[in-house]
Amino acid sequence: MISTERDQCSNYLMSDLHFININSTLDFIWYDQIQLLDSGD
Repeated sequence: MISTERDQCSNYLMSDLHFININSTLDFIWYDQIQLLDSGD
């Protein structure tokens, strides 16, 4: 019972970390695009 709860908890943590990583990557790409557009002027 306890191990199952721990597995569920770690699953939530892993999906949270995965989601945060995706957001950070998107933010970085978006910021990169903005800089490219700015340097174009």
